[in-house]
Amino acid sequence: MEKLKKGRKYSAMVLKIHGSYYVYEYKDWIDRQTKRRHSERLYIGKIEENGTFVAKERSKLPGKPINLEQYMKMKYKDTSFITDKATVPDSIDSAVLTAMSMDGRASASDIAKSIGIKSYEASYRMEKLRKEYSIRPTINIRPTTFGFSRFLILAKFINGRPSAEKLKVLLENEQRVQLVLLMKGDYDLAIYVIAEDIPKLENMVYKIRSNTVFSNYRSVWNVSYLYEAFGWFVLTRDVFFELIKDRVWQKSKESPKKLHDQLFKSEYAVMRELSKDCSINFSDIDKAYGLNEGSAQYTYHKLLERKTIEGATICMQEPHCKYSALIYIEQEDVVAFNKTKKAYFKNVISEGQRPTNRFAYIADTSSPYGIITLAPIYTDDELEEMLGEFREQVKGITIKYSIITNQLLGNIGFRRYDMKTTGTYKIAYSEK
Repeated sequence: MEKLKKGRKYSAMVLKIHGSYYVYEYKDWIDRQTKRRHSERLYIGKIEENGTFVAKERSKLPGKPINLEQYMKMKYKDTSFITDKATVPDSIDSAVLTAMSMDGRASASDIAKSIGIKSYEASYRMEKLRKEYSIRPTINIRPTTFGFSRFLILAKFINGRPSAEKLKVLLENEQRVQLVLLMKGDYDLAIYVIAEDIPKLENMVYKIRSNTVFSNYRSVWNVSYLYEAFGWFVLTRDVFFELIKDRVWQKSKESPKKLHDQLFKSEYAVMRELSKDCSINFSDIDKAYGLNEGSAQYTYHKLLERKTIEGATICMQEPHCKYSALIYIEQEDVVAFNKTKKAYFKNVISEGQRPTNRFAYIADTSSPYGIITLAPIYTDDELEEMLGEFREQVKGITIKYSIITNQLLGNIGFRRYDMKTTGTYKIAYSEK
């Protein structure tokens, strides 16, 4: 133990409890608001009678006994996708981030009033946070209102995987593809898609899999329909708007009235421009698209009423987590799951000392039935604790997960949304 402690960035201690020896790591951190130092004890494993060390169960570490020094070296081994930039915002920064997430068009004065600080402080903190987290003001589009559905493609490669560069070249011009993630774990590739119907989706998947990029690689692919919960989202790439240009209604003898899955020109213009930057002036949209004065602002509020868009929000393009994980909760016993689902709902809306919500994305899936989540991970043990909570609190499930190593295309909607405003919160704390 003394050898391990010398010249290392962690502190390890052995405690004897009921005749057995347990190893703990002590982790220190400083609260940015109070400037006070905090310390927490993390259990990392047990020492057997023969002196071997058995790590706390985790799939990414070996199951056979190893010595403590080997374990700690593995635990802190640098990888290309893990960052040490994890930050803990103070209470005011957290409040500002929530206010910006709830209204990406809010002014400093608006935010100052909503959280009880001075306008100059709100302005300073907003600018600081925009730079720190590379914040993009945007909107959450709900494509089901104009004839599109969301799907998730998951692939597991058997004998290696094409390079990231080749995959990006193949997928970046696919207008239905909104997010591409490379991963390590139960799955190697995730593709988030918006498509008009199943035939269009299947044709796209077949076209992708038939490309010579995959000619030397065996793989298993699964496609699932997604039903997103309110409060989580994946950003829409600009190429998607090229796909839906033909949905813009043009009045003519053949088409005297707009169909339910068609868009007015003003709707198309507002969604495309606000998706890129929702802080833009509505008058600028009117001018750019030749709309009548006030048309863009009127259309924005109509889109809100119809729930075609969730509203102005933000996306943290650099959330400064250590890494992100995709977690697939498969429902093997729906009756058992339903009896404990409130514990699941309370878990996913819980908050902590982090810049973002605990989960950046959540959706129900249909193949297999279950729930898909994307979680930013900020501490060394957070993922393991998260999986442990699910397994302990929620019944009738099997969990698969992967570590995201490369966000190849698109943006996950990292933000700090007020979960108390969501239907998930109401379900979690309802009396029924």
